[in-house]
Formats: sequence, structure tokens, C-alpha cells
Amino acid sequence: MLRAILGNKSGRISVGDESVSVREVYKDREDMLTAAIISRVSYLSDEALNNLFQSIFTDSQQDFSGLLDVEFWPNFSSSLQSRVEPDVILHFEWGVMIIEAKRPHDSYQYAEQWIKELESLPSNYREGEIYFLSLGGSTANNKVELARFRGLKDFYENVSIPNPTFMAYQTWEGLIDYLQRSKDSGDLSRSDNNVIADMIEALELYHVHANIYSLSSLKPLNIKYSSLTNISNIRSIPSISAGEEKPITNLASLPIQRLNWPIAATAFDTVKESKSTWRVKPFCNINERALELWKI
Repeated sequence: MLRAILGNKSGRISVGDESVSVREVYKDREDMLTAAIISRVSYLSDEALNNLFQSIFTDSQQDFSGLLDVEFWPNFSSSLQSRVEPDVILHFEWGVMIIEAKRPHDSYQYAEQWIKELESLPSNYREGEIYFLSLGGSTANNKVELARFRGLKDFYENVSIPNPTFMAYQTWEGLIDYLQRSKDSGDLSRSDNNVIADMIEALELYHVHANIYSLSSLKPLNIKYSSLTNISNIRSIPSISAGEEKPITNLASLPIQRLNWPIAATAFDTVKESKSTWRVKPFCNINERALELWKI
């Protein structure tokens, strides 16, 4: 279904008297994004799964590879509210992780909601460790709410609220940056790479984009470097003789071909390879990608 939505092949549905594309409905619902991302987390290999959560819970030494179950929107009763629905609960051998997710860009996390979700946890969910992940909201918003959470928890002194072993937050922007780095590392298996590629595309549909760029995303420069690699027939170049090596400081002195190179490259260093062949390298500090082409 995600692939059909991403390809705008998911059709339309009626919302009231209006016909709306499923793609637009998807983009408007944070629950759809939560399901698309977290459901794919469970498809990751043990190593990739552990690396993902270790990047978020940086102070934890816990092993996150043993994921047993993923529970979406469980319905719990609470003394603070008639019904409480955490977005996701991940079950591990050592305990549970509660995930509260918010839509990108225009949604905020609230400490009061975190309190209610923790208080509503059934007793069998409290038997092991409890991790809490705030996913979404800005960094500033999460820092404020974490500070408020500690004060609010003390306020509810007559209510049984378990102490999370660890609490952490991750913005969607931070998550997609991590995913893009993982994808670019070349260390992923083919299946992990495909899963992470889907997660990245799902986030981009919500206009969440990585602040880092893969090498494959860079457009090649229009540089005909093959015309610069070798210069033959050096007798036709008046500024160079067969017995000496000196810079060519005037591009006009190279009548063999017109060189297609950035304007800033106005000086070249010639390196003699044989009696009939010279290599040239620019003196100037040019674009790193172009410079890579000149490695000899």
C-alpha cells in the first residue's frame, strides 16, 4: 500500500461531499506515518535494529535486537482519563518501549500525555524495563516537555506512574538523517537497504528531507576531463620543450584542443610521463568532485 501511495496510484475516497486522493489523506494523518515507519522497523535485521535505537538511547547499554512484538494503538484504561492510546509499544525480552509520535512540522509533544500513557500501563507491562521515546516535535519542544515531565510526575504523588528506565526524543529530521547515513554507508544488507529506502521515501512524502546528501545524488559536472588527461605532440606547444618542465600559465598556449574547465582554473602544472606524453593538473583549489577526476 505504501508503494501505491508513494507512486500516487492509491486512488481516491469520499470525505464528506468531497473526493480526496488517498495520498493527500495519508499526508494529513500522523497515524499513517507512524504505521509506515514503525512497522518497517520490525523488518530490519537484528544488527540494524540495535544500531537504530542505540543511536537514540545513547546512554543505554541495552540490546535492542530481540524485538518480540509491535503493538499499535493499544487501548488502556486509566485513572486520569477514560481511555489512553499510546501510539506504539515495542516488546522486548527485557521490557517495553513506548513510542509517542507526532506529525512533522506542525505538531508538539506534551508531558501530560506522556504521564497518562505511563500511568495506564497494565501491570504485566511494568515487569521489566520501560523505555519512552518521543518521536516528532522540535528539539526545543522536547527539551521543554522533558523538564515539565519531571515536575508533573512529582505532582501526581497519589497516582502510580512507573519511572522509565530511559526517556529520549528524536525528531523526524534527525531520524531521516540517520537513515540516509546508514544507507550511504554501504554496510547494510540488501533487505535492510530496501526497508530503509522505503522509510526515507515515506518521510519525504511529509516534506521531511535529510540535511545530508549521498554521493549518488550529486549531478555530474560538465567537464570533458578526458581532453585534459593527456597532451600529446608537445612540440606544437611553444611554452614547453622536451627537455624542461614548467607551468603553462596561458591557456591560449594550448592550441591542441579548447579546454572545457572552470574559469578559475587559469594555471596548470605539467608532469612529464614520457617523451611524447604530458599530464596536466590545475594549480588552483577547485571543486572537490572535479579534483577527484584528476587523481593520477
